[in-house]
Amino acid sequence: MYADELRPLLASFSSGRLPIWDVMLQRWASQPLHGFGGATSPHIVLDADMLRYISLNTTPMHPHNAPIQLLLELGVPGLLWFGAVVAIG
Repeated sequence: MYADELRPLLASFSSGRLPIWDVMLQRWASQPLHGFGGATSPHIVLDADMLRYISLNTTPMHPHNAPIQLLLELGVPGLLWFGAVVAIG
C-alpha cells in the first residue's frame, strides 16, 4: 500500500492530496462509527510509514477534503447529519 513507486504518480494527479486522503481514510477505518471527535484532525497520530507515504514529517492540519474530514472527526453519523442539513437547505 505504501509503495514508493506510487508516491510520485499520486502526487502528480492530486497536488499531493490523494496520499493524504488515503492515509486519513485508513485512520478513519479504525473508528468508523464515531470518528475521533470534532476538530481533532491536526491531532490524529500517524505512524512513520504513513508519514513517509504522504511525504510529510508531521500530520497535516486537515485532510483537504470536507467529506473525509467529517468522517474522520464525526464518523458516519456526522457525515449523514451534514448531508441531511445540506439536502434540507
